[in-house]
Amino acid sequence: MHRILCVDHDRYTLDLLREILEKRGGYKVETALSGEEALDRLHDFKPDLILSDYTMAGMDGVEFLRLTRSIVPDAVRMLITGNGSLDVAMDAINEAHVYRFVTKPIEAHGFLLSIRRSLEHHDLIAQMVHSEKMASIGQLAAGVAHEINSPVGFVMSNLGTLSDYVVAVRRFLSACDEVHADAAEVAELKESLERLRAVKEESDIEYI
Repeated sequence: MHRILCVDHDRYTLDLLREILEKRGGYKVETALSGEEALDRLHDFKPDLILSDYTMAGMDGVEFLRLTRSIVPDAVRMLITGNGSLDVAMDAINEAHVYRFVTKPIEAHGFLLSIRRSLEHHDLIAQMVHSEKMASIGQLAAGVAHEINSPVGFVMSNLGTLSDYVVAVRRFLSACDEVHADAAEVAELKESLERLRAVKEESDIEYI
């Protein structure tokens, strides 16, 4: 269900807006009698659409809607006015990013049609933003997968070479063991010859 915040200094107008939007439109509606009250309400109520009267005590509707941009930047903003001033319209569009204007007196059928089209615009923008976020996440995931797969692919493609190296290292170690064994035998042979030479010298055998 879409949520709408209505702001007007006139309680009768607020009651009329609530009746049209809730009973005939099926929307969730909150109301406020001033821009200051509405700004406080925005901390707990996050509307999809904000509908504000232009002429209010304190801050006017354009100033109020401008301030809402930092609190609910994705909300659609509409301004109710009986003033057809071009300056008001330009300020509303440029400063408050007002999407549509509602003129007084309010006619229920045309008013609801304007609300519905404004919310359709809101949903379309939200869908586009969501799609862009999902596309960005997909690109990020693909990049991460590529970075992961690249070293894995390198290792997989070189497993044969690595296997050959392992075989060569095993042969080398086996040869080292054989050389060590041969060296031990040579040492024993040398020791035996030294003993024979000592025995010969002790026995004074000259022709051996």
